[in-house]
Amino acid sequence: MDNEILLKKKIAEEDDSAAFKELYDFFFHPLFNIGFAILQNREVVKELVSDVFISIWKTRSNLSAIENLEAYLFVAMKNQCLRYLKRNAMEKHTDSLDENKLGKKQIDFNSPDKLVEYAELKLRYDRVILNLPEKCKKVFLLVKDEGKKYKEVAELMNISTKTVENHMLKAMKAIREEFRREKNFIGKDKIITLFLLLNPIVEIFFELE
Repeated sequence: MDNEILLKKKIAEEDDSAAFKELYDFFFHPLFNIGFAILQNREVVKELVSDVFISIWKTRSNLSAIENLEAYLFVAMKNQCLRYLKRNAMEKHTDSLDENKLGKKQIDFNSPDKLVEYAELKLRYDRVILNLPEKCKKVFLLVKDEGKKYKEVAELMNISTKTVENHMLKAMKAIREEFRREKNFIGKDKIITLFLLLNPIVEIFFELE
């Protein structure tokens, strides 16, 4: 963004709403794409992008001090997504989303490139699940998303626990096959760490030998 310094100055020092709108228009879609890759919910992501910019406007007097605005906004969007996941869809997995644990896992989520890479891997995982046969997908989501035991799923779907186990093995095989080749490029440990943040499926990736 060629005129970033000028826009930041106008917003910070002159409360220039036109400059703020230009900033908003320029960064809206990149932030939306990052949020949607993680949350897969257009309306929620739009609200979160708006929250990011509302926060920027409220603290606009500090805007000139931000050296890398793009990185700053990407991190702000990431934080909004994490907070949303903690409050809603991933309540039962908040431990794996804890910011202190992010540091221990040595992922640099302050880097836009790392965040994009993470979002792309999450999208690929979601596509694998989406393309599973219907019963297999239902079993997998009941076990992994809702935390149900094999016996509970069997009773719910009126199938045997052995059938549940077979569906789970099929789903995990599909995921392993999708990401097996990844360890040659970005490392097995990195894949495990990325997906620990959103999905309790450690066993799938530890079997990527």
